[in-house]
Amino acid sequence: MHRLVSFLLWPLLLLAQNHLLITEVYIPPTAEMEQAFIEITNPTTQAIDLDSVYLANYNTYYRIVENAFPNTNNYFNVQFPAFTIEAHQVITVALKGEGYFLAFGKQADFEIIDTDEQIPNMKTVQMGSNPMLETAKGMMILFYWNGQSDLVQDVDYLPWGLLPFNATWMDKSGVAIDGTDADTFATTY
Repeated sequence: MHRLVSFLLWPLLLLAQNHLLITEVYIPPTAEMEQAFIEITNPTTQAIDLDSVYLANYNTYYRIVENAFPNTNNYFNVQFPAFTIEAHQVITVALKGEGYFLAFGKQADFEIIDTDEQIPNMKTVQMGSNPMLETAKGMMILFYWNGQSDLVQDVDYLPWGLLPFNATWMDKSGVAIDGTDADTFATTY
């Protein structure tokens, strides 16, 4: 009964959102990682420009304003190229467009790692040598940054992993950052 109620309420919850949503992250077995993808939905009634919207797969993504990135090989921080997602539109960002096409028989809207000339690439901000989606414990962050302010704005995030789940993965409360803006004062989340 609980699953039936959840299933019936899901469309209402999705329509009640007023921001972009990460609606699916597909993480295949490591051997098939080229098939991985992220699905993003615009549940609003307005088109949204994505040219200041980013995707990252690690919890210190907000340090982009300091040009600081993880020291691991599987992370990525990418920005959407100039693109507008229409009201109620769903887009797919493939880890590798070629692998996505071979697995699902259709083109992704964007790709993170350039493997297919026909699919627009996400703009690489910073990327490890072997970017991937973690299978046991990971996260996907969708965030907005205007390229000038000290702080980024979370749009949506989706964590996954083994229990006990650590909800502080995305907690940046109290973190002070002095980014690229003109002043020398740190701004606190």
